[in-house]
Parts: sequence; structure tokens; C-alpha cells
Amino acid sequence: SGIDQGGALYLYEKPTNGWGSGANPLSETAVLTVNSMEEETATAFDPAQLDISGDGNIIVAGTTTINSYTGSAYVYEKPSTGWASMTETIVLTPLTGGLLPRDGQWLFGSSVSISEDGRVISVGATDTNDTVSSGSAFLFEKSDSGYISPQFITDERRSAAKYEDCYVLITDESIENVDQILPTLELIARENRPL
Repeated sequence: SGIDQGGALYLYEKPTNGWGSGANPLSETAVLTVNSMEEETATAFDPAQLDISGDGNIIVAGTTTINSYTGSAYVYEKPSTGWASMTETIVLTPLTGGLLPRDGQWLFGSSVSISEDGRVISVGATDTNDTVSSGSAFLFEKSDSGYISPQFITDERRSAAKYEDCYVLITDESIENVDQILPTLELIARENRPL
């Protein structure tokens, strides 16, 4: 695969007789782009990390440059008719994983890995806190409805998240920094109730 400055992945499939046997230059099989971004941020799709499942049917691309460097991982699943130009099948984010960093930036997507069979995706995230260098690895497992983070699952039989007597945080403003909601998080932690 190759990366375009305009925010795309170019996918090339090996010709039947090998890499040197096809047309020169070789034409791409598919162009993989991102549908979920605002048009003005499309050039920010700069996937620095890529991995492909063992059967070549799933590609995961990690980029830290999306959403003010919070980052995302984009999953592309090969259609039954074969690879063709397309947008992502699903987007994985740190909020999908259920956690917020201390300073509002994860650099989520700084590393990506997919299992041989494509059922598990791991996305690395570096917490950019100025005083402590740390990071996290988010695991997402494939289910019938897409990829889910097992940290959210409370009913394993149904692969569902069910919470009783929980808090729900609703805001009409963007949460740019965890410090904005830290007092609320501390209160919830003291009461030992899920959010």
C-alpha cells in the first residue's frame, strides 16, 4: 500500500505472475479513503500505521492527526466482489474504548495490529501528558455488529453493555480536556457507580 498527501491509501495486489510481470507502472487495485471527516480536514488523513489480516481481507490504518490529535483507526473490509475503491467500513476511536486521557489527547492510532484472522484489532495510544509519558493499548473484538471493545461488555452472552443505576454525562459542549469533567468523574468514582 502507499500513502497519498491528499489523504488516501492506494492498494496494489500482486499480479498472478509476480510483481515484475505486470504493467509498468502498476495501477492501483483500489483507493481507500475516509468518509467520516469534514471535507476541510480530509488531508489530515495521514495513516502512519497499517496492518493487514493474514488472509488480506481486512486492513486497519491508524492515524494520530485526526480530531486535534486524538486520532482514529480506520477499518476496511474487502467486499465479496474483491477490493475496490471505498471508504472505511468502521472507525475506531479512543472513546469507543471507553477511556479518556488525562490531557485530552491520546495520539490514538500511533500503532495498529490485527490478528491473523481479522477478529481482533489492537490500537496503541500515547498519552501526551507533559509530566508523565504513558500509553494504552485498546483491544477491539469483531462481533456481528462490528468491532466492540470488551471493556464495555457487561453481558458476555449477548455481547452487550448493560448498566444499572449509572450516571450519564450529557453536554452541549465539546470535551477538549479531561480536567473539564474531572470533578464529575471524581464524584462518580467515590460513589462507585458506572458512567
